[in-house]
Amino acid sequence: MPIPESQPAVVLAYELYEDALCGEEIVSRNSIRHPLFLPPHTELEIQGNIVVN
Repeated sequence: MPIPESQPAVVLAYELYEDALCGEEIVSRNSIRHPLFLPPHTELEIQGNIVVN
């Protein structure tokens, strides 16, 4: 799922799972430095799938 701009992990979690609490899982699984900033065009592992933002 392409994500064209940076966004907080909670926003991505809500878009993917309709559950903002999953943002913590995205941050910990991908060693994100700051949960309010997911850089655009970064490859993320999301529950066993690869998502390219």
